[in-house]
Parts: sequence; C-alpha cells; structure tokens
Amino acid sequence: MLDDKHRAGLGDHPGLYGALEAERAAQEGVLQMIEGQDAAMWLLTVGNVDSICAAVLDNRWLSPSSMSWMHADCTWDLFALFRRQHETGIPLFAAIHVTVKW
Repeated sequence: MLDDKHRAGLGDHPGLYGALEAERAAQEGVLQMIEGQDAAMWLLTVGNVDSICAAVLDNRWLSPSSMSWMHADCTWDLFALFRRQHETGIPLFAAIHVTVKW
C-alpha cells in the first residue's frame, strides 16, 4: 500500500525500504500458509528526524480502501510491543493499536 510514497519517504536510508519490504513479504508468506492466499500484510514505518521503527500489519488493520483517504501527511499513533531488532538496526514492533488521523 502506497509503496512509491513509502519508498520515497525512506529515500535518505538507502536499501532500508527493500530490507523491510522483504521482512514484510516473509511474514506475509507465513500468514498465507496459515490463512490462505487472500491474507495480506502491510509495512508501516513510523519515524522522525532521529529514528525510524517499523511494524508489519495484517489486512485486519488496514484495508485496500484505506488508500482512498490516506496520504503522506496523516498522523499515525502506534501502541506496540517490541518484537525484535531487524538486521538493519530498525526496531520491529507488534502493533496492538493503530490510529490514523487525517
């Protein structure tokens, strides 16, 4: 979802989008083995000037229709637990609650 804008937003960090997208795809593959081919997962990165963190959300968090109203200026609130550190050094979180404000 919003892959081009996502990639552009992480442009100051060469290779980061590709690495995190590979993580998302791996998690999606496991979910599809369990729940079927319709299962989808989305990559969410949240950051500011100093730091970036990431979460992989399944399609119960965001639906494809979200693209009609979401934009890069949306404010995201993420309440999550730390899962592990990605090989790139980015913290990966398990989302507990996500709120989008537009």
